[in-house]
Amino acid sequence: MDSQLSGEIKNRLSAAKEIVIVSHVRPDGDAIGSLLGLGLALRDAGKSVQMVLVDGVPASFKYLEGSQFIVKEPQGNHDTFITVDCADFKRTGKIFENFGQPDINIDHHKTNENLESLI
Repeated sequence: MDSQLSGEIKNRLSAAKEIVIVSHVRPDGDAIGSLLGLGLALRDAGKSVQMVLVDGVPASFKYLEGSQFIVKEPQGNHDTFITVDCADFKRTGKIFENFGQPDINIDHHKTNENLESLI
């Protein structure tokens, strides 16, 4: 990641107050770890964060610190929408169809859609 992009992400997160972070349906360890890592860090920074997995947390991952904060659907308003470990926006689940494109997409898959609207 270049320094301009990381600076844009930092500025966006600094300005954010109400953040929704989501990963893909049928979450694996990568999805859950990414969601918790970013979500808990942003909470520690004083942000209001909703961590969302439409399928919930599988029983085998419920032992992870912070997993109790993961919900199945977002509530209320948000000013920043982030996807993690999700190359295809459609894999976030049907409830996100009306959310529009994510503001930030953090993903390592070579199939990433690399959408124009992302920071």
